[in-house]
Amino acid sequence: MSFNLAASSSPQPANLRSSTINTWWTALGLTILAFVWRVVDLNRFATWDELFWSHAALRFWRAVQSGAWPRTYVIGQPGVVQMWLGSLAATVRGWLGGEAVWEASRAAGRPRYDPANLPMLGAVADEGRSFTPMTGLLTALAVGGVYLLARRLLGGRAALVGALLLIINPFYLAHSRVVALDAVLASLMLLSVLAWLVYRREGRLRFLLLSGVLGGLAALQKTTGVFVLGYVGLLCLIPVAQAVAARRWRDALVKGVVPFAGWAIVAAATYVVVWPAMWVTPVDTLANLMETLRAYAPAAHDPTFFLGEATVAPGPLFYPLVAVFRSSPLTLLGLALLAWRAVRRDRALPWPTVGALLLYAGLFGIALSLSAAKFERYLLPALLPLDLAAGVGLAAVFLGAYTRTTDHGPRTTTDTSSRNHPLGFGPSSFVGPLLLVALLLGQGLLVLSYHPYYLAWYNPLFGGQRAAQHSLPLGWGEGMEQAAQYLAAQPDAERLTVAAWGAVGLAPWFRGQVILPERRAPWRDADYAVVYVTDVQRGDDLAQAVAGRNPVFIGRVHDLDYVWVYRLRD
Repeated sequence: MSFNLAASSSPQPANLRSSTINTWWTALGLTILAFVWRVVDLNRFATWDELFWSHAALRFWRAVQSGAWPRTYVIGQPGVVQMWLGSLAATVRGWLGGEAVWEASRAAGRPRYDPANLPMLGAVADEGRSFTPMTGLLTALAVGGVYLLARRLLGGRAALVGALLLIINPFYLAHSRVVALDAVLASLMLLSVLAWLVYRREGRLRFLLLSGVLGGLAALQKTTGVFVLGYVGLLCLIPVAQAVAARRWRDALVKGVVPFAGWAIVAAATYVVVWPAMWVTPVDTLANLMETLRAYAPAAHDPTFFLGEATVAPGPLFYPLVAVFRSSPLTLLGLALLAWRAVRRDRALPWPTVGALLLYAGLFGIALSLSAAKFERYLLPALLPLDLAAGVGLAAVFLGAYTRTTDHGPRTTTDTSSRNHPLGFGPSSFVGPLLLVALLLGQGLLVLSYHPYYLAWYNPLFGGQRAAQHSLPLGWGEGMEQAAQYLAAQPDAERLTVAAWGAVGLAPWFRGQVILPERRAPWRDADYAVVYVTDVQRGDDLAQAVAGRNPVFIGRVHDLDYVWVYRLRD
């Protein structure tokens, strides 16, 4: 398979067909590579949100099966795409497992979600194990889709490097391996933006329709997906403003108003068609969503650990620090090289597209900062376009690849002499590509060393996990399974009572009883207490109560202690 996507300004039809075939094979290879990495050794632990969304998916699936369309509105955040993925997995599981599996799925979805009800959570975990690969499948398909779209904007080589950076992006990888909203949301938003940029470049209606559909799906996944609507509107204001300044009223209508209206109509239609609750109770459904936003966005309900203290208002520095710690060294290198090419005023690079991607990332980060409720994973949609921009910088410097526009769209070209190449490599030199391959493999192996705890990745250039523990909240449930397995191995484990905030992380492996520390009276009579790293960071009552005791078990995640088990009664 050849990755040389350069083409002459007047390619022959056979060359076009060959290039198209190679492009699709490359996209398929990227998708397979991303999918394999995302599904190997799944379900080793349960994050705080996984059983919640697995339970929601089961409720959604049962509502669809019974035709109770209003009940497909399950929770404040729509999560509709995630719940359709879970419903598909539940349906396939039912086909393969027969009536017993169907009944088990129904039973698991019946009780009200209760983080202290370990038997119910355990039943949800058993059924939800088949949901996790669906997140990996969608995000893997997204990687292939990003390559196909980015190739039209950035050129073949830069798009390939950018897609590979997405595959080995540890934060994206970590969230692609769990049942939660953010990886799917980030994928849909990026695809929608890329499709819109392709439409603006090529003027082909199918890309406007594709962007609108993906934007509608992003809003169905999470309310922050509506950001794409605002971003597309902002980009449409540019040609409108230019046309109005020149008094070309028709151009303002054709180049700005009509495309935006078309995009919004397609996105709205997708929103209605894909969510059954919108078929019968659209007003109530939207009202409930707005009420959730008003209640949740202005203030954080739980304290977040930030810069050494627990606070409900981390402030504007939170997301910049997250971006630094959750990015990868190779992405930062690519962005630095891109900045270097900008300082040198390199006009051969696709600056309009790079600028649009950086603007998207920056505006999304600013929008998030306006809310007091801040979590690291919320920033994921802003981090993915940085990988694509970094891919441009890496391809330009290590491959000598630039993008030029021809009658057939953007094509990748290379320097014609070693004098013009940024690193002095001649056009036939393998030094640059080999260096880039070595860097990609090196980062891939470094990320792989965290398996399966990719959530514990923090940029080693800034001190990694050990430095992050003093600045950002650690842990999202990884490591709790070690404590659960220790407790499950104790005599009469099913009769044990455990005090822990992280009941969700215990449930898949330990089926005893759990007492949440907020129930102050009974938890001190528990047999064991399980303290998680975030409990210690925030100075929770349970962590303070057992301070000074010797734990009977310590669970480690990569280089740090994450969970401690204390014996409370002999």
